[in-house]
Amino acid sequence: MMKTQAAALAALGLFLGGCDSGGAPGETPAAAPKTITVANSFHDSLIKLDELNRGAALRRAIREARETCDRVETAAFQQDYTNLKMWVATCQRTAYAVFLAPTGDVQVRRCADLASLKLPACNLPEAAPVKS
Repeated sequence: MMKTQAAALAALGLFLGGCDSGGAPGETPAAAPKTITVANSFHDSLIKLDELNRGAALRRAIREARETCDRVETAAFQQDYTNLKMWVATCQRTAYAVFLAPTGDVQVRRCADLASLKLPACNLPEAAPVKS
């Protein structure tokens, strides 16, 4: 009886050994990474604003970061980046990435500086002008 079970297990091992797990021999396959999306009510509120008020909110964030922006000409949500929402706003002379955290914290970076900071590049919005 033991020899039969051992033979069955050996045959099963040979059968399964022929299956490709996609990894190196002896490696266990890695589980697929899980993505968790954090709710961001500040981002949701910004999306609900009309263009005029959205531009004003982004202009205020840019100016509070001690950057220059007399008027936001265009603005658009670009992407999720880690747990932040990335917006891109163009002013008269400079384009900015505005990162909005779920806590309401805001980080503003010049689009020209993003590569050196290893952040996603800005895709400048071609949306209708935003008046602020």
